[in-house]
Parts: sequence; structure tokens; C-alpha cells
Amino acid sequence: LLLTAEGATEVTLLRGIEHTSTFVLMIDWDSVDYHTAFTTTPEFKEFGALVGPLFASKPEMQHFYLT
Repeated sequence: LLLTAEGATEVTLLRGIEHTSTFVLMIDWDSVDYHTAFTTTPEFKEFGALVGPLFASKPEMQHFYLT
């Protein structure tokens, strides 16, 4: 679902070793604008409905540069 979003190029899910209930979802976007646009789509709402029940608390979102 995420890879069908315009501007999304790669999706990686990392699981903590010491804290196995902690995950990091990394999505590579062509730009922050593509990510922002995705958050207004029906697909984003569908993604939220699918994974939302799995969260113990509200997820934290940060943007990073790939170096």
C-alpha cells in the first residue's frame, strides 16, 4: 500500500533487538512534499486503519536526509 503512493521509493520496517515490541518504519520519499500529499489521501487513511490498532501510543514522525 505504501509503495503505491506517489513519490514513495522504499519501505523498511525495523524491529528492536533489546525491545522487540519497538519498531521503526522508514519510508523513502522523493521529497517531503510527496509525504505531506500522501497524508491527505484515502490510501493514508486505509493504512492508518490497518496499522493503528497495533500502536501502543501515537507514533512519532520525523524527517531525515539520506546521507
